[in-house]
Amino acid sequence: MILLSDKTWKSSTGPIRMSNIYDGEMYDAHFEIAGWDTPDYDDSKWSGVILSSFPKSVIVASEGAPVIRIEELKPVKKIITPKKEVVLDFGQNLTGRVKFTVKGKKGDTLIIHHAEVLDKEGNFYTENLRSAKQQITYVLKMMVKSIMSLFYISGIQVYSHKRVEQCLRK
Repeated sequence: MILLSDKTWKSSTGPIRMSNIYDGEMYDAHFEIAGWDTPDYDDSKWSGVILSSFPKSVIVASEGAPVIRIEELKPVKKIITPKKEVVLDFGQNLTGRVKFTVKGKKGDTLIIHHAEVLDKEGNFYTENLRSAKQQITYVLKMMVKSIMSLFYISGIQVYSHKRVEQCLRK
């Protein structure tokens, strides 16, 4: 299949403000665009794209297997660390995305940090990530919302946030 683009294409900002394999994903629900993916959507306020020239050799199709969901896991235990962090533990190291439902107010920001291990004292440990943030930031627009990163996957065994108690386990 060949997919071509030209000057008739349009673009707009959306709720995914940032997505990066190392740093995570930032989603602001205030930028959601209802119905943008339907045939009847009015895109007249969207901007035209800018065509750019680049060497065609730069685009290479992925040769690896696709990333697919194999299994859904729930946290197996809740840990209160010596530093009083609330940590949910999946019981095994995995690569995946965290899916949860959160209660909050419009404008509340929730940051979920991912890690693969706890330190020797049992605290949430991210120093092995060096400068990678490995987190999901979500800005709420409504009181109850199901959340799952769209593009970001990470190595996870434990995740933490001071507001994790307000998340409903799914």
